Amino acid sequence: MIKLKPLVGSGKLRDARQVFGKMPHRDVYSWTTIIQGYIAATNYDEALLLFSAMHVDDPRVSADSHVLSAALKACGQTSNISFGESLHSFAHKTHLLSDVYVASSLLNLSKGNGMIDKSCRLFSELTYRNTVTWTIIITGLVHAGRHKEGLMYFSEMSRFEGLPDTFTFAIALKACAGLRQVQYGRGIHTHVISKGFGAVLDVANSLFTMYTECGEMHRRAAFV
Repeated sequence: MIKLKPLVGSGKLRDARQVFGKMPHRDVYSWTTIIQGYIAATNYDEALLLFSAMHVDDPRVSADSHVLSAALKACGQTSNISFGESLHSFAHKTHLLSDVYVASSLLNLSKGNGMIDKSCRLFSELTYRNTVTWTIIITGLVHAGRHKEGLMYFSEMSRFEGLPDTFTFAIALKACAGLRQVQYGRGIHTHVISKGFGAVLDVANSLFTMYTECGEMHRRAAFV
C-alpha cells in the first residue's frame, strides 16, 4: 500500500497495476485503492472488472461499503444496470444495504437510469435514512416530473428535525413551482428563513422561480 497509493494518486495506473499485481497479500483497502484509481481515470469498465476479479483472485477478501460504493458509481457511469442489479443483491446478502454510502450509491444508480419507481422501493427498504438519501429520492421524483410525490417525501422528511438542507429546500421549492403550490411554497419559505438559509444562492433562486411560476411577482422582487 505504501507504493500503491502514491502511484494511484498521481494517475500512474500502469505502474500501480504492476505494483498491485506483485503484492503478496492484498486486502480490501488495496483493492479499493486500485478500483477507485480507475474510476478517477474514467475507466469504469476496468474498475468493474477489477471488482469482479477481487472475489475470484482473493476470495478471502470481504467487500466493504467503500469498495461496493465505488463499484456502484462505476455502474452508474456506464449505465450497466445488470451489474448494478447483482451489486444490489450482493448488498442484501452481505447486510451492506444498511450502510448509508451504499444506499446512497444504489439510489443514485436507479435515479440516474430513469428507474425512479425502483428507487422508491429501495428507499422503503432502508433501515437508516439521512439527509443525503432523502434528498436523492426527492430529487429523483421532482426531476421525473412527479412533483406531488416529491413533496410528500419532503413532508415526511421534515418531520425529523434538522434533516432538510439547502439542496433539499431548493428541490422542494422546484416541486412547488411545478405544481403552482404557492401556499406550500410559502410554508417552505418560512422554514428556510427559520434555518437561516434565505441568502443561499440555490435557495434564493428557487424561491424566485417558485413565486414567478405562481404569479406572485411582488414577492419575487426580494430575490432579484
